[in-house]
Amino acid sequence: MLEKTISNAKKNHVTVEALVSNGTAIKLDDGIVDLVFLSHVFHEVANRPKVLSEFLRIMKRSGRLVILEKTRGGPLAWASGPPIIDQNELIRELEQAGFRLTQTIPRGSNSIVIGKKP
Repeated sequence: MLEKTISNAKKNHVTVEALVSNGTAIKLDDGIVDLVFLSHVFHEVANRPKVLSEFLRIMKRSGRLVILEKTRGGPLAWASGPPIIDQNELIRELEQAGFRLTQTIPRGSNSIVIGKKP
């Protein structure tokens, strides 16, 4: 997925740097990231409080966290794909970690949850 992302970015003349991390010790300085975007991966995170804390550390004061997850079943709920994660649980975890919820956007069987660094 990283190779595909880098390739697509190059085609669109966008510069990206890919970092591989389990999220608990991201090799970036404090306060330098504008946006952390997760698409259908938060349900896989083992140590969510630690990872969310690490996101807060690397984010700028104006930083945003955007999480896209499957939050309800759709017409093909039986089909393979990401598991359903409870939207309220996701919001609660973000707020407990210190993020301020700014918006939730339903999109089909998914939700986009946006948090801001306080």
